[in-house]
Amino acid sequence: MLPEPTDTVLAMARRDLGPPGERHRGWGWRGVVNDPRGKHCHQDCQDLTAGSIIHLKAQVDQVGLCFGDVHGYIGQGEVAFAGIEVSARIRVRVEWSTSWYVDWPLVETADEIMVFASDLNLWRGTTDEQYVDVVRRAYCEMRKVVAARIGGTVSEANPIVAAALDIRNCAVYGLGNYIQKDGKETDQPDRDIAVVGVLPKSVFPPG
Repeated sequence: MLPEPTDTVLAMARRDLGPPGERHRGWGWRGVVNDPRGKHCHQDCQDLTAGSIIHLKAQVDQVGLCFGDVHGYIGQGEVAFAGIEVSARIRVRVEWSTSWYVDWPLVETADEIMVFASDLNLWRGTTDEQYVDVVRRAYCEMRKVVAARIGGTVSEANPIVAAALDIRNCAVYGLGNYIQKDGKETDQPDRDIAVVGVLPKSVFPPG
């Protein structure tokens, strides 16, 4: 039986996030269940499914896990603002991971390794970061993953990432300079965007 949430946690979950005038009611729970450093990372990824592994960096003692927003099917980018949303019962196994360098969430499948990256606009209450900044973050973070795996430097990892990295969309429905209304470009800023940078495991040495 899980303990009842404290009044402090409930207050955090009920608060609104976002820039003034652009508040999102009920989104305060992201401040509770996501990375306390602000790396909220929208993890709506096709490859995060049965049989895959997600590596998360623990930030605090007695850390907990929360699962939600399950999709029966979802396309890359969740461009219609939702996939096929479903209720779900899931079974997970939690282990201590030392296999990979983990800062932003890392997903491992049988054949690929991928780094989640998202914008920080919602958390910071700004509109500064755009899609290209999120792609750049995924690229930079994957260089760190590769460097740690090969026992080398970021400079040595860079040619591998530059040659082989694949970028896949997780959430682009906050891409304000892309989504249009009535044939006219919206003036909404980019917000709530996430991608994964993907490499085949074959680029890494065994072990």
